[in-house]
Amino acid sequence: MINFHIIPLINSAGRMGKPELVFKLFCAQEIEEAEKLFEELKYLNNLRKEKELILLEEINKEIIESQKDKSFIFVAKEGLPKGLLGLLAN
Repeated sequence: MINFHIIPLINSAGRMGKPELVFKLFCAQEIEEAEKLFEELKYLNNLRKEKELILLEEINKEIIESQKDKSFIFVAKEGLPKGLLGLLAN
């Protein structure tokens, strides 16, 4: 259960540039604070998924347009979130 439900939330915080949320969650003394932080992590994970889909669509469009009569494809794009590069490359 931890592998498929909690770890992606922890990863998304780092990918979206907010790793401090995980630290705050682990250090939370009150259940209400932990619940609020957990909800924020779920929101970040959903935001990450949305951004990833949008960027993948853009990249796939570029690949399709550029692959005509070519045996090698190179895609360069500025401004990609560093935390999503590995996911997008995959």
